[in-house]
Order: sequence, then structure tokens, then C-alpha cells
Amino acid sequence: MAREFQVGEWLVEPDLNTITRANKKTSVEPKVIEVLAYLAAHAGEVLSKTQIIQAVWPDTYVSDEVLRYSISEIRKAFNDDAKNPTVIQTIARRGYRLIAEVSGRSLQDTRRSIAVLAFLDMSSDKDQEYFCDGIAEEVINNLTRIKGLRVSSRTSSFAFKSKSEDVRTIGKILGVNAILEGSVRKAGSQIRITSQLINVEDGCHLWSERYDRELKDIFAIQDEIARSIAATLKIALSPR
Repeated sequence: MAREFQVGEWLVEPDLNTITRANKKTSVEPKVIEVLAYLAAHAGEVLSKTQIIQAVWPDTYVSDEVLRYSISEIRKAFNDDAKNPTVIQTIARRGYRLIAEVSGRSLQDTRRSIAVLAFLDMSSDKDQEYFCDGIAEEVINNLTRIKGLRVSSRTSSFAFKSKSEDVRTIGKILGVNAILEGSVRKAGSQIRITSQLINVEDGCHLWSERYDRELKDIFAIQDEIARSIAATLKIALSPR
């Protein structure tokens, strides 16, 4: 995770939940600093309320009021005026935009986040949906154990099941910077699982792998493949 970054003349230290300018240091709540870090990571972009909420509170129902409170606290810390903003601009009926200059673009590390989409059933009989969902769920469970990695909830990720949205669009909606998608093919007693990690920013592949297994104990296979994928992604998504 990025230890610090600049917003205009202010130093933001996410690990300490502080915003400092000259000799004035302001402490804010952890979720408030997460909102700021997300806005800074997408500086200049108009982010919808839904995008921000799903990025900062992926597994919790949060009202717009909570987000408005966070934005208000950020503005207080920066002494920013909502009517004549120099840091955060409100875009009517759309969302918010961070308009101040941001530096320290190691912010990419702050955005270490992933969504695991429901795996596709590519079998000719289309009878492996339960297995596909099980693989994705196990991968999500394993990824949540990786320290510093934010994982979109199953409910949010599976909302795109059977939809032909571009992964870049899905990533922006879910507020993540990487998408894991996969497929399952069954032929007789053989099963093939493929998975690929995609960078949301440009839609390019970061990693892909194929697993061929004998279909015996499906739960053991799900667990094995999920642990293997999670172990590989822990390395692939490492800041180093």
C-alpha cells in the first residue's frame, strides 16, 4: 500500500489516517481516508456514488448519506469550499471528482483490489453451473485471506453473471483494478478450468492458467484450484 501521496500542498498518509499541510495535521476516520485515496487514484475522473461506495464498502450496505459525510470530512480537512471547490468537485446527479493535483502515483498500490466473476460453463451439456459458481466462491474465500488485497463481494461480482459487459466497465463499476474471470469445460470424466487475470485500466491480460483434472471429488478440486489461483494472484498482485 502506498505510504503517502500529495494532494496539492497537502501530504496524505493513509496508514496514519492523516492529512497534513505545513504544521497543521488533521486526523480522519479510516473509511474517509479510503474515499480520498480512491478519488486520488482516479484524479480528474467523475466517479459515481455507486462506484465509490462499492469500492470502499464492498461487503456492506451503505447509504449515500454516509458517502456525503465522508466527502464533507475530506473537505473540512482540506478547508475546501463545496461551492467553490479546489479539491473535490460535486457533479450534479453524477458523483464526485478530485480536481486538485495529485502526485506520488504509487497510488496504484493503494488500489490493489480484485473482483472474481462467476466462471462460465463451456461444457456442451451446460450442466456444470454449480461447479463454476463453487470455483469462483472458493477463489473469493481464499483471496480474502491475502493481507492488503480488497476483494469485491460475491453478491457484487455475481451481479454480472451471464452479462456481456466489457471487463473494463465491470471493473470501474465495482471499483477494482483487476478482474479474474474463468471458464469450465467438461468432457467425460475430464474437466478443464481456465482462469485469467485482467488489468481493468487497459483490458490487457496480467496472467492466465489452465488446469486439467480428473472429475472425482469435485469439492477437493474446487479447493485445490482455488488455493492454487489465490497463491499465484498473491504474487501477481504484489506491489513488487
